[in-house]
Amino acid sequence: MSTIHRISRLVRGRCSSGLYIYKSLDGSSPHIVGLASDKQRGRGLATRCTNIRQISTSVNEFPLSREEAITFVSNTLEIPNFRELMEQDKLALLNRLVERLKYTIPITTVTVLSQCNDQYKKDEMLLLEHCKRDMLSTRSGQCYWITSFFNALLKHLQYDTTVCGAGDKYISGVFNVHSAVVVHNLVANGSRHLVECSPLFPVFRAVPLDFDEHSDSFTGFGKKWKYFHSGDGLIKYCNLIEKGKKKTFQLTEIVEHGGKQWEVFMDYRTRRNIPLSNFTESSLLMMTSPLGNVFQKNLRIHGFSRVIEEWVTIMNEKVEIKDGNGVVLESVIVSSAKELINRWTAYFPQYPGTLIETCLKNRDINRLR
Repeated sequence: MSTIHRISRLVRGRCSSGLYIYKSLDGSSPHIVGLASDKQRGRGLATRCTNIRQISTSVNEFPLSREEAITFVSNTLEIPNFRELMEQDKLALLNRLVERLKYTIPITTVTVLSQCNDQYKKDEMLLLEHCKRDMLSTRSGQCYWITSFFNALLKHLQYDTTVCGAGDKYISGVFNVHSAVVVHNLVANGSRHLVECSPLFPVFRAVPLDFDEHSDSFTGFGKKWKYFHSGDGLIKYCNLIEKGKKKTFQLTEIVEHGGKQWEVFMDYRTRRNIPLSNFTESSLLMMTSPLGNVFQKNLRIHGFSRVIEEWVTIMNEKVEIKDGNGVVLESVIVSSAKELINRWTAYFPQYPGTLIETCLKNRDINRLR
């Protein structure tokens, strides 16, 4: 039986509808197993969860064939000469793959809201095959969908990779609510590079982890970012707090460096490999446990629209368009479901309107539970 860890404070901002509950994966790194109901949320401590289920996981490899990986790289990511690039410089190819992935694959709750089906509890491979189809079609999913898929793709291209867990900026000290890829032995024996697969993070290349205290700073989405070492393979992804500005979230940690303040947005435990079972367990609970589940109560997408060639974020009825420098070009609250569906399918035509309509209906049903 799994051990349920009590979380002593509410998760504000992101999960106002419920409280995360975690279990221990390796004795020290708890991860998501469920979410508390609204009634439990009011007590401040999570003592039980009505949707926790011990999931039996036996699949050790993501079901992506080499042929599927090659076709995706050549056609979808539009790198037909990847073999030539690999022979010339594997790091340069990796950076190209990361960049193209982020400009091709959005992050979204569509899969969660359109597939609330208990059949996935009975067949783990069915879930993984569904995830693969969503990725190959560029309909994508949540961070674990993207990371698990990209990790398998890189292995087919002869990269030495593992998946590491990460701690979200909203929850201090709790890991494996997010994930990323670590590439090993790429430029030298023992070298390590961190690959953040989610398009929410403006890191369009693999980041070498050979820095002593901190990485070089880089700019993305109009902000300055930097990585800091924190010992034992723990890497902190931070955003510079500009002079006169306040940090974005009340609970986030601050790193002081060089007379400046950096807000921690993510902690990566880069020396701890998490298995594929972590993806299947978390995904099953996202897709089949509506009580208190923020993923099933919000229809969301963030990604680069190749139609208008700008970054688009849709969060329920709010639509925001930004350029690559983070400048807001448009921010609007749509007035009807029809307008929302029309905008969604216009910016991201890989989603049929009927699918988004289904997601909206399921979202509204879940909000009543």
